[in-house]
Amino acid sequence: MGLGKTIQVISLLLAHQKKDSTNLVVTPASVIYNRENEAQKFAPELKTAVLVGTKKERTQILANASKYDLLITSYQSLNRDLEAYQNLFLIYRSLMKPKILRIINRLQLNPLK
Repeated sequence: MGLGKTIQVISLLLAHQKKDSTNLVVTPASVIYNRENEAQKFAPELKTAVLVGTKKERTQILANASKYDLLITSYQSLNRDLEAYQNLFLIYRSLMKPKILRIINRLQLNPLK
């Protein structure tokens, strides 16, 4: 908490930004909008989407994931929408808490970078 992890992740994304790449940040729901505000403040050039709302709204954002540089979601939303993430190719996934590894393992996604 307060160690600058978000700024480090944003810096990493900016340093390794590639055209048509999508990145995912998974964070507690209580700070999801803080993460969005930090991304807008420190990296306004990153096109960002927050995966909130109804399942239909979240699925629509995920269906258009290639239009975004950064997707931000909560552990709960990720867990509820696991199947919608199956076909996404994500360059970086940032985990703000270790418990998310259990969800990632259930997804059987390509190795974390």
